[in-house]
Amino acid sequence: MEKLQEHYPKVEITQEEDKIHIQNLWGDDSFFLRFDEETDLNFLNEYFFPPELMAMYSLENNKMEVFAFPVSPESDLIKRKFDFNFRGETFVCKWAEPSDEFIKIASAFREQKEESRTAYRNLRQFRDYYRIDELPKFLSKYFEDKKPFNFVVEGNLSKIQVDIIEFSRTLNFYMSYFDRETPAIQILSSPYDRETFNLPCYSLFDTFPSSINATDIDSILLDIISVANNNSDPRLRFIFYYQILEYASYYFLKSDIKDKLNYILRDLMFLSNQKITLKA
Repeated sequence: MEKLQEHYPKVEITQEEDKIHIQNLWGDDSFFLRFDEETDLNFLNEYFFPPELMAMYSLENNKMEVFAFPVSPESDLIKRKFDFNFRGETFVCKWAEPSDEFIKIASAFREQKEESRTAYRNLRQFRDYYRIDELPKFLSKYFEDKKPFNFVVEGNLSKIQVDIIEFSRTLNFYMSYFDRETPAIQILSSPYDRETFNLPCYSLFDTFPSSINATDIDSILLDIISVANNNSDPRLRFIFYYQILEYASYYFLKSDIKDKLNYILRDLMFLSNQKITLKA
């Protein structure tokens, strides 16, 4: 376990009676893994657990396993297998039954929080499948015609280890090009890049107001604000919020105020100015 913590300093390993708990794998605090004390956990040292992906990969085995979902064994999707040529390397992409290592991890999954911004990395539904005999009938019925499958990428992963996210984005693009409904590799914002500033709360009030006076808001602005607020990618949020300024300035601001805003935004020293005063 020393090697695991060497790779992932934020991983916490604790023992509770005859169980071993591993927390913050993938940097994800919404769940933990609960293993029996006698379980050989050395296999964890052979894998990398990228915070941005619902996946694990091994450079030794040259295999990345992307966590998918239980699906019908008759589905055409799981018959899909293709070569993906990326930067001079060929990778074999296919759907396959989960590895033994993945089964150990999924079976050990336990929720730590009621909500998870990462959807528990898809581990919860696999855990439920592997303990189907313990589930209520209405839940076990969901798995009746399904089996667990993951999406597997095989090839020289050491060549793309640094660019594993760029590789995944590129693969997603080409898979969606040929199949608009293909499941994509989900790419999450890294927990280590999460904003550290304090979000403003309750506007200028100390408590949530007891009465709110609503006015009509442009439906397009409402749509953009909703998309911006719910997007986890900081770059995309910035773009959507900027679209709000563009739209509002074009349709609602007086031309003199709009000109002053444009002047500020074009200022080459804009990012260096700590305080800019806009006089009406």
